[in-house]
Amino acid sequence: MFIFGEWYMGNFDNPLLNEALRFSNQSGISQLNFLLNRALRDVFIYNHSFHELNSVINRLSKDYEHAGHNMVTFIDNHDMARFLTENND
Repeated sequence: MFIFGEWYMGNFDNPLLNEALRFSNQSGISQLNFLLNRALRDVFIYNHSFHELNSVINRLSKDYEHAGHNMVTFIDNHDMARFLTENND
C-alpha cells in the first residue's frame, strides 16, 4: 500500500528539513515533493535556470532514501495558485 503525507517544505533552508527527512526515511511513508514543486515552478514560470532544477533533484536523491520513486511529484494543488494561471496562460 502506498501512503503519502503533506508536509510543506518549500526550500532546503527550512529548519524542519531534518525532521522531515528522518520521518520519511524511517517510516517509509512518502511526502508530497514540495521542494521539486518549487524548483519546477521557478524554472517554468519564472524562467530560472535548469541548473536550479538539477540541483534540487541531486539534493533530493542524496537526502531522501526513496526520493526518486516514493515522493509524489505535483505541479499544483488547492493550496497554491494554479500553474497555468501563474504566467497568464
